[in-house]
Amino acid sequence: MSRLFAFSSGLLSIAWWPVLLGPIALSCLVICALPFVSWRSPPTWFLLLLGIVWGTLSAYYTATHVLSESLDRKDFLLTGHITSLVDHNDRRIRFTLSVASAALVDDPSQVVPIKRVVLSWYRAYLCATTPCTLAHDSSRCWASSCRYC
Repeated sequence: MSRLFAFSSGLLSIAWWPVLLGPIALSCLVICALPFVSWRSPPTWFLLLLGIVWGTLSAYYTATHVLSESLDRKDFLLTGHITSLVDHNDRRIRFTLSVASAALVDDPSQVVPIKRVVLSWYRAYLCATTPCTLAHDSSRCWASSCRYC
């Protein structure tokens, strides 16, 4: 149980770090720790280290899929197919859209590199304007004008 706690602590500690470890520092930590590890029963500190490595690699992967700051608060025209079950409750409708094409509403010639997006469509009584206006055509392809917030 302490090993599971050590791995989880290493994984969750990444959220409070001001700066992520670089890939070279991560590699050095793991390589230096390997000779001291018994593979039949790895020590608790090694599982803590593995949690830190896993969390850091996941953070780097997530950071590479963030939309740039220059596109913040811009309106997009997205066209694509819904690839998940539609999750809805009394406040919102949420689904994953596999994007076939994405362009800025102000400048349709500028193509935006979006492949997949999770859209939430909130009811009109919760805000003055709905964030997404959906249009459906006969080929089950959705077109949506959305604001990235």
